[in-house]
Amino acid sequence: MNGSDERFLLPAELCRRLVADDPYGRVALDAAGQIRWANEAAAALVGLTVEELIGADVVSLVAPEDLALVLEGLEELGRIDPIETEGIPIVFGLRHTAGHTVHVEAGSSNYLDQPELGVIAFRLRPYTGWRALEQFLTRLVSAAPMHDNLCLLVEAVDHTIQHAASAIGYGWDGAGFEGTVTAALPSLLTGADPIDADGPEPPWSTCTRTGAPETAELTDLAGPVRAAAAELGFSTCWALPVATPSEGVVAVLVVWRKVSGPPKVGHRAGLWRICDTAALAFERHRTEQLLVQAATMDPLTGIPNRVQFLATLETHLAERSAPHVGDGPGRMAVLYLDLDGFKPVNDIHGHRFGDRVLATVASVIERHVRPGDMVARLGGDEFAVLCPDVTDEARAANMAERLIAAVSRPVEVEGVPVRVGLSVGVALLDTHGPGLDELLDAADLALYTAKREGRGRWRLAQPVEPAQPLEPAQRVEPAQRVEPAQPT
Repeated sequence: MNGSDERFLLPAELCRRLVADDPYGRVALDAAGQIRWANEAAAALVGLTVEELIGADVVSLVAPEDLALVLEGLEELGRIDPIETEGIPIVFGLRHTAGHTVHVEAGSSNYLDQPELGVIAFRLRPYTGWRALEQFLTRLVSAAPMHDNLCLLVEAVDHTIQHAASAIGYGWDGAGFEGTVTAALPSLLTGADPIDADGPEPPWSTCTRTGAPETAELTDLAGPVRAAAAELGFSTCWALPVATPSEGVVAVLVVWRKVSGPPKVGHRAGLWRICDTAALAFERHRTEQLLVQAATMDPLTGIPNRVQFLATLETHLAERSAPHVGDGPGRMAVLYLDLDGFKPVNDIHGHRFGDRVLATVASVIERHVRPGDMVARLGGDEFAVLCPDVTDEARAANMAERLIAAVSRPVEVEGVPVRVGLSVGVALLDTHGPGLDELLDAADLALYTAKREGRGRWRLAQPVEPAQPLEPAQRVEPAQRVEPAQPT
């Protein structure tokens, strides 16, 4: 037998079974667009039985937003010679009986010119998972919030793996995740709830600790988790690590499935792609945080910089001016601080040592303000403190005196005793300035006065003088006004 000249013909029954049992949807349309044959996978895509699907008009099953695309595709198939058909698949949505849209990638073969067949055959591959990944990449580029991006990845898993529901947990604190994203799972099955220290370690905890994937059957799980999973019909839990090059394991992909056993080869490949994709979201989030930190935090002391201080002050002023706030809440004090005797320290010990002194002083200031007060470094050896809800001069003066006493105490830096002083200028909103610029100018002038009068002290800004009405003799009546000369 010459194998190169003769072809093996598949038995008709085998051909029928290959199509009927295909895990992807198979449908055959006649020239009018009616479904003449379908397999069970195709019927499941739209939530119907095979019997209900056969005879349906394909147009009635297509999502409205994709109808024009499908009609154009069918028209193209009808007019192009089947030999010239390239079989390029198209992606469109199908209307599921449950009310949602199922996206599929459809490849076609045109047999309309063959009388014994007379159909267009379609193979429908579920595409919702891939579509979610496409949307993820689009949103990642457009800097969408990380939570929104992770939602798309969870959606991709839920649509790609049959009989499964998933979650992504991040920010593991040793007992539970600080944040979780899921579409269908209760918090007990996502890792958001604290674990029982005396019970079996859940797979997501082990995965976070070891950085390796974990599989657990119901019998391996603690009582409450096992009961919640059994109630939803789940048999197995998979946990896969999400790792970035810079931070290692940053999250865990948790997948619950109603079929027992570890992931199959195809499952593992798809889930690792999801984990790698999720890592991109976490890496971008970290990069954004670093950029924000670089723009708003002082790298030397680790406290807010001038930009963040001014932005926070503007926010307080905007909240105070809101109609529902009124004039009561929102009062505040601003303290400008300048170190006394810092230049000699810098000159004697060098700038690196001086930087350590500034960082130490910043820490001292932070320890001696109230919770909710904001400490910022404005530049050089100048700092500022924003004190919300300080409405009287006595409380502001008490804060200034406390800071002067704290900073003036000797500190040890790299084994060297150092002593610097502090001068403070104090200004209260409205009393010393109604707006941002006036308030800051008042605090700055008060600081200058304190330095000029001997340092190691504080001074209060001068109150704003209200506008005085003009005396009658100073008023200019309309008849007395000199109008500008008109051009000739």
